[in-house]
Amino acid sequence: MATTVIFAEIMIMGIITLTWLLMLSLRLGLLPMNDLVNYLPMLKEWSTPVLILAAAVAYQLGSIMNTFSFGVMDYLWGNKIRNSIMSPYDCETASATVHQVGSSEIVKGVQAHITYSRLARSGLFNFFFLGVTLLCLGGSYRGVGGLFLLISAVSCVAWHTIYSLRY
Repeated sequence: MATTVIFAEIMIMGIITLTWLLMLSLRLGLLPMNDLVNYLPMLKEWSTPVLILAAAVAYQLGSIMNTFSFGVMDYLWGNKIRNSIMSPYDCETASATVHQVGSSEIVKGVQAHITYSRLARSGLFNFFFLGVTLLCLGGSYRGVGGLFLLISAVSCVAWHTIYSLRY
């Protein structure tokens, strides 16, 4: 079950990352719109291999976004939050103790906090980049871009709260 959940989380992160990267590439002219429109009819015949390739790319991008967001958030705030509650040594000891002698419900609770923290953290970054990309597109996309920036801010508060509760 845990492996399936992590796979789904990483795929969702990757699909959102792939979305804003494609939109940003179109906006910056890295992907010519005319060529893309010409290739779309040909992709119908190759839909299965393209879907498999897109899923593989999305999974990798999700993994990269998860690692990137973890590193940035841990550097900026994670260590401060964790160290304000307990020393790094005590934190590692407590984590090992919970995983070795804790009941399955406690371990599931810890895993749930990790999952929620991961989702909030990646939401913060993905929605921020998606919002900025939509703002760059201009026009009617600006309102949606602003909404995604607001969701990013909410994700930041959610991450901070969830991360604090974990310790």
